Amino acid sequence: MAGRENVDSDTALQAADTAADCRKLDGESAEPVIFTTETCTSTMDVAWRLSAEHRFPDWASVLAATQTAGRGQFGRTWYSPPGNLYGTLRIQRLEPVWSDLVPLLLAESLRVVLAGMNLSAAIKWPNDLLIGGKKVGGILVEARSDTVMAGVGLNLVSVPLPRDLRHRLAPPAGSLREFGVQRTPLAVWSPFVQEVRSLIRRSVLQGDPQRFVAGLTPHLAYIGEPILLDAYEAADRPAVFLGLDARGAIRVRTCQGVRTFRSGSVYPMM
Repeated sequence: MAGRENVDSDTALQAADTAADCRKLDGESAEPVIFTTETCTSTMDVAWRLSAEHRFPDWASVLAATQTAGRGQFGRTWYSPPGNLYGTLRIQRLEPVWSDLVPLLLAESLRVVLAGMNLSAAIKWPNDLLIGGKKVGGILVEARSDTVMAGVGLNLVSVPLPRDLRHRLAPPAGSLREFGVQRTPLAVWSPFVQEVRSLIRRSVLQGDPQRFVAGLTPHLAYIGEPILLDAYEAADRPAVFLGLDARGAIRVRTCQGVRTFRSGSVYPMM
């Protein structure tokens, strides 16, 4: 069982003395610390604050019951009512050849955890999880100097309204509850943290990003299908999703030929 520290608010967080429990992990001997709080602006904000105070080592994480300013990719607002999962995990800094693959490593870890609940999820490049064509979760990665934080949002019991979806072709939102699974945030988060640690350790030891991408490919949403790609120099252009390169960039066939993009959003063509 991971060590847990409860912080009731940002004020309490500043005063909390948890340095003794926030220890640097060495191998598999130490369990990661999980901070919990009822409400915060975002778990990412809390994680960065704890890190600045030297109280948030690699594999430490924070879970919140609600967020008042949760954020997703490109600074978009993340719907954060009570009951869903909102967490941020600090991961170890990886070699440059792996750095662009971090969102996919996290997405694959979450997919594996969901598979353990008999839920078949697909990874919507670069950082979303779909079940039955519905978006149930997303991942946000932020890096500053040598520190990498991974934020995760997962709809356990509720979803945003259709009018709150960011794109007219965005897949509808779904929750684990509507697929017959009920879990508390901690019951999902703890195995997720363990899976991330395990996957990163295995992948780095193998030293072959291309092998990881090849194993990931069967679990990608929309592969081989027509999509709408919203990316730099390709805004809202139709394309066919061909797959990923060895560093996790998307490869698509457009009317201008095969092109590769390192960031952007993918939507299914209706």
